[in-house]
Amino acid sequence: MATAAIATGAATDFVFDHGLRSWLESQPSQGPIPLDQMKRPLRLALEKHGLTTFGAIAAVTVGQMLHYAGVGPGALIELRQAGKSWAAAPPDGPAEVAPMSEPLFSAEVRANLLKAGCQALSITSEDVGARARNALRRRGIRDVGELMDMTVEQLLGIRNIGRGSIAQIRQAPAIWIRVSLLDTRARGGPPSPTPGMIAGPQPQAGAFDGQSLDAADTPGTGAPLDRAIAAWVAQAMPGWSESRRRALMTRVGWNGPDICTLEAAAGQLDLTRERVRQMQLQLIQRLRRRLPLDAEPFRRAAQLVSEGPHAGSVSMGTLLCQEGLLGSPLPDAGLVLMFDLLGTPEVAWRYEAERRGLLPAVKSVIAVAQRLTRSVGVACLEWVRDDAGTEVDFETVRSTLQATPWVRWLDSEWFWNPGHRSGRNRLENVTTKMLAACGPLGLHEISDGLDRYRRVGRLPRVPSSHALRLFFADHPRFILGDADTVYPIRDLDPDRVLDETERTLYHILREAPMGFLDRSELLRQATEAGINQNTFAVYSSYSPILDNPITDRWVLRGADVSPAAMEAYQKQRRHRLAREEWTETGSLRLEREVADHWSLVVSIPQAYRGYVGGRAFQAVDKDGAPCGLVRWAANGVSWGYSRFLQSLDGKDGDVLVADFDLTKGSVTLDLRRVAERLADGQG
Repeated sequence: MATAAIATGAATDFVFDHGLRSWLESQPSQGPIPLDQMKRPLRLALEKHGLTTFGAIAAVTVGQMLHYAGVGPGALIELRQAGKSWAAAPPDGPAEVAPMSEPLFSAEVRANLLKAGCQALSITSEDVGARARNALRRRGIRDVGELMDMTVEQLLGIRNIGRGSIAQIRQAPAIWIRVSLLDTRARGGPPSPTPGMIAGPQPQAGAFDGQSLDAADTPGTGAPLDRAIAAWVAQAMPGWSESRRRALMTRVGWNGPDICTLEAAAGQLDLTRERVRQMQLQLIQRLRRRLPLDAEPFRRAAQLVSEGPHAGSVSMGTLLCQEGLLGSPLPDAGLVLMFDLLGTPEVAWRYEAERRGLLPAVKSVIAVAQRLTRSVGVACLEWVRDDAGTEVDFETVRSTLQATPWVRWLDSEWFWNPGHRSGRNRLENVTTKMLAACGPLGLHEISDGLDRYRRVGRLPRVPSSHALRLFFADHPRFILGDADTVYPIRDLDPDRVLDETERTLYHILREAPMGFLDRSELLRQATEAGINQNTFAVYSSYSPILDNPITDRWVLRGADVSPAAMEAYQKQRRHRLAREEWTETGSLRLEREVADHWSLVVSIPQAYRGYVGGRAFQAVDKDGAPCGLVRWAANGVSWGYSRFLQSLDGKDGDVLVADFDLTKGSVTLDLRRVAERLADGQG
């Protein structure tokens, strides 16, 4: 099966290669197929469908042929060999073939190549095809200058160069001239070619693939710029059918007032979205290397956009429509792409900035969007508008980002940048850590891990579950499975993905007998493994791979730990002193027995949370010396006692006494030693 697939090609490929199809179109005779020499199943299939000439086969794809009864991979190979044999010695005789001594290019074409300075350009497969490029390189011919003065006879003497390759090479000067002119323009040279510099003959309607680009069939093609764009696309993609060209033109904003989605274009062509995306990239790459044969409408459009009397008052599409260049307005994103491919993107950007009078705001929007797609990983229009710090509306933000080439839209609001270098997307990095340590996770687990990471200040915002779903469905390194479960596309090694501290915590919890540990035991094992207590405090509070499902229980995120096991463990633990009371002076006093470490997190019952939740208290010792800042979260959890405990070398069994003055916003800390407790009978 693999051999057959390689031999026949993809279902959307044509039976004959581009070089042979181009040569067939240039011949007066389409070449009758010698059906009497074909095997019976193939002969019957060709006769049934009226495919009796090689010219008719040139417009048929591999997928269409394989649907015909009696045609398989072997029959396709046989048909291709027959086509090549006929091209090598056509029945019409050599009268229509160029004389062997004829120069490859005419004197006019050579003069235009010299005038454009194309001699030093490299010959690429995009210009002449991979077969011809490889054959020329084996002969040491790498630059255009080495090819300009060769004859047909000399080329045919090179192995793997035939008449089809020669026909394809003769179409390349237009590409070389365009590339050279764009390079000259970038160096400050002339902005556009002179009328006589377009190499090769001007094509007639339908000369590209045998299908007419009739204005009656294409909406708006009666206008000059519409016709020029359609001809430019046909010139770049001569092997595409007209319906395919129209669908891709709609996709890039060159056919109608709206840009269709990948899904809509895929449905129209009966292809996958990924295949349509690949075709879109291929079209843009081809257009970037080809100068339009009819350059006048494009020159006129650039002039109107740059100097038009209505500049700044209407959209570019409306302006060009009012001036008669377009039959109906095209979306601005499509026109921005057009000017970019022509090498003059500043024309569109300058017009848009002048029209809105928001050039600083546009720059700010783009800068904020780039920052958010790195620091968060995914962004939305509302975030960009809020962070841009300028008075811009949603439509301005949307239109600016729609014209930005690196933006990948997930829906109408959310987007990301797939072009960031590896390791520069924080959402991707943090999720990869969690999946490496914890295995597949649901969206809610990933969102909780991101929220822990946000609390340490490493993540400016946490995307919504909807945005996470769109991101993981679109990102090539993740798979979004059933029940919104996220999987990595490949196996991840925790020892390679996690940093040193997280690796240590990961292995400690993986080896825990019941899959969880209390804070004291986790800290003891972590310090024995070489982790500093302050480092442990930060990671235990903010690392996304850890979870704290109930008070004083630490597990790896997403771990399936039995609640019964946690309850049984709770009963085995020695209960430490924990007391809350109001003092005579109106202060809130907390007493907490500390463990054999200085990292202490204090929680408080619901009845007291309204007094301290969300507040910060300046800490002092009983002598009035400052001891840092104690903070309370809204859920009744506080921290910030480590500096005081460390200064007094708190031991296991000592009791921390904290008196919170709610009026002054301060807290007085004291430490009652275990010996004092035993003397008072509180052991």
